[in-house]
Amino acid sequence: MEQQSKTPVYRQTWFILLAGLLVILILAGGSFALGRMTATPETITETTVETQEVTREVTRQVEVPAVADGGNGGTAVQETPTEAVQTEPAETTTEQPTAVPPAQETFTPRLEDVDDIEFDIFYEAWQVIEEDYDGDIPDNEEILYSAIEGSVKSLGDEYTRFVRPDVAARMREDAGGAVEGIGAFVRENEMGQFEIVRPIPGQPAEKAGLLPGDIIIGVDGQSVEDVSFDEVILMVRGPRGTDVTLTVLREGEEEPLEFTITRVRFEIPTVEFEMRDDGIAYIKLSEFNRTAVEKMQAGLEELLAQNPKGLVFDLRDDPGGFLDQSVAVADLFLGQGVVLH
Repeated sequence: MEQQSKTPVYRQTWFILLAGLLVILILAGGSFALGRMTATPETITETTVETQEVTREVTRQVEVPAVADGGNGGTAVQETPTEAVQTEPAETTTEQPTAVPPAQETFTPRLEDVDDIEFDIFYEAWQVIEEDYDGDIPDNEEILYSAIEGSVKSLGDEYTRFVRPDVAARMREDAGGAVEGIGAFVRENEMGQFEIVRPIPGQPAEKAGLLPGDIIIGVDGQSVEDVSFDEVILMVRGPRGTDVTLTVLREGEEEPLEFTITRVRFEIPTVEFEMRDDGIAYIKLSEFNRTAVEKMQAGLEELLAQNPKGLVFDLRDDPGGFLDQSVAVADLFLGQGVVLH
């Protein structure tokens, strides 16, 4: 009887494993080919963050705050050049291909020297106020401005502050040299009172009887207690031909005085000068507005043509103004060299 050879069991096992491996490889290759054929551009792409430049506009404030109605405002005059405060390229990164396109990211400028600012708490706080506060809640614009003012105030620098648009418009008007108001220089004194520095000669404030040292405590029957200086100036200002009533305290008077004054449009006397009988030339500069150096130069030329024995340059009650104007005025008196650092 003829015997048949049999394949050993271990060889049968190897054949089965080899066949299974081939099936897996064939399926994997087919899946890869199918994926390549059906892939869209979005599923096999590299995401690159482009380099961006960021600049911001800043407002530079110059000199001390102390405004006058009639143009010499209690706030220092400002200029608003556009400066490249920081130009910083974003890092260029490449992500690995992915089957899901990444979400579009919005580039946001970094805040320098401020770590881990969390604005969520701000919104959460206002959400609680809106839900639980029984009084009137300011509108979004007021909330925004107040938040900016508080942030800037935290710097502790009296020469750095946020100026609201309506106040900035008034300051730009002052810088032009002509305004509509009562014609008086006003300041916020050391006690936080709104004091008449001096009425402008020939203007409504002087004609109505206001005097230097008068303290404004009310405008049109409204108390100015807890009102900011800029707001008081805006209350006193107004269109020509309209009336405003000021309530003032005057030294030596037991009761407050009231003055109703009709507003006019007038030129701010940036420069006043005269040749005195003793041969001394006198020139006063009210503020460093946009016409300061031009009017100073004209006044000095007229005075110096009279060969004065000396000259008095009066800067009392000058609240400051544009930096370039102050440097240009200084150049009228100084020789070569550095004017300021």
